[in-house]
Amino acid sequence: MEELILRVKEAIAFWVEEMESVRAYDTAKAYGGEIIPFEQAVSEIERVRCDTRGECPSSTEVKT
Repeated sequence: MEELILRVKEAIAFWVEEMESVRAYDTAKAYGGEIIPFEQAVSEIERVRCDTRGECPSSTEVKT
């Protein structure tokens, strides 16, 4: 019974996360901004953090 409860909790957590992703996608799409690849977005975020706070990633090169 405990195993079933654990599986149900995991399934609920999974679907909650999926719905949050869908909500974030819908919000971004409604915003109407430029669509860019995920890798480019991560690179730009890392570059801005490095420029503004000096939090440069040490293990990966930041593309400009």
